[in-house]
Amino acid sequence: MPEEYRAKSRLYLAGQLIDNHKNFWEPLLNKISSCSYINYLGEIKDDSEKIKILCDMDVIVTVSRDESCSLVTLEGAMLSKPLIVSENVGAKYIVSRDNGWIVKTGDVANLSKTFMEIIDNPQKLVKMGEISRKQYEALSNMESYKSDIVSMVETNLTDVTTYRLKKRKQTNVSLTKKAYYIYKVGGFRGLFAAYKRKKEQRNIMIPICLLGTGSTKQAIDLISGVRVEKMIGKCSLLSSEYPKRYSSLSVDISKMQDKHDIETDLSKTLVDALKGSNSKYLVIDLLDERFNLCRIKYAVGSEIVATKSNILMDNLGNISVDDTVLMSEYVSILPFEETNYERKICAVSKKIKGVFKRKNIILHECYLAKTYISKNGDILEFDEKTLANINRINDKLEKLYTVLKRELEGAEVIVMPDWVTADEKHKQGLNPMHYCAEYYKYVAKMIESYLQPKK
Repeated sequence: MPEEYRAKSRLYLAGQLIDNHKNFWEPLLNKISSCSYINYLGEIKDDSEKIKILCDMDVIVTVSRDESCSLVTLEGAMLSKPLIVSENVGAKYIVSRDNGWIVKTGDVANLSKTFMEIIDNPQKLVKMGEISRKQYEALSNMESYKSDIVSMVETNLTDVTTYRLKKRKQTNVSLTKKAYYIYKVGGFRGLFAAYKRKKEQRNIMIPICLLGTGSTKQAIDLISGVRVEKMIGKCSLLSSEYPKRYSSLSVDISKMQDKHDIETDLSKTLVDALKGSNSKYLVIDLLDERFNLCRIKYAVGSEIVATKSNILMDNLGNISVDDTVLMSEYVSILPFEETNYERKICAVSKKIKGVFKRKNIILHECYLAKTYISKNGDILEFDEKTLANINRINDKLEKLYTVLKRELEGAEVIVMPDWVTADEKHKQGLNPMHYCAEYYKYVAKMIESYLQPKK
């Protein structure tokens, strides 16, 4: 490419280098070593690290001279990325002019022209990525493969083929229609059909505790076989470490989740609420720390510190402390600088570690997005006033996450990538914490990888 385009691009190469082909790749590595815009990342063996890298890319490129399929291409489509493949890559079936480019194998000029087209038109990439995801869901997800294999089994094997099941000591068993399971084989990354056992397998759901917001729950809900057993929201970690100075509390709210969250916050029982869970996993995000803390006076010389959430403020008239109804005119903001946040995060972290092993804690380090995707597909900034508030809250969140990560060292951390935006088409409307669909899928994939048994 011309120098002006090279200066605007960054190319990342990844994969295993085979010793038998050293004569091929060694000169290439030597050649690119002096190129500041080309980086070789080596072989990425950790799946979670691979997902992070793929999500940071703008376009996924697989221009092999010969490749039967290409798992990387399918993963790129799954993560809503535009694709470039060569004519000899089997996964080209998922690529169309709407979501990528199919270049002639070995044609450097064609590939270079494609790169320059992308650099000249970056605004097209988000929409192309969305189409890649739709292609993946239609053609390449597990259900699609399962359907294809079921069709092959039913067409070619069932009712006509006899199988000898050696390990089960069953012989001459006819494989009749619907008498099979479809299994995913992790090591082989494939599928196979197997004789159906008489006793049905149970769908075992992994329970998770969520100390956080709907932003994380929306990602967890995308994970098959996982459910949020207990969710605690609208409750600041800082608020939980203030003393409870009253004898009785009454919260008269019909919506049970809101009632539970307010009771947990005002009664300072956040960690106690976690103890009653059957889950060994805890997922945390700190987006509820966006709310200010407040002091609420309810009697002469008596006050309570609480999370100043919308739910609390909307229901003050339905909350009584020591038989006194809370009133909005007796609410005052507690400045963040006066909360002694570091000491309080240390204290609550110690309690959390008493309930959950650090290796079973997942910290979702998310922030308010500064940009959003409009309904037309354009990436826009929030207005100046909203941006100022976003920056203020994100600065506060960064301080809290820094302390929490230090105190929960050993926990898994999902860091929000720079490419994340809010989405005007979000089902709950435009909001800096209502993210684009691709981010929820990314977080779901990361959480799912952390729930896998450690080797």
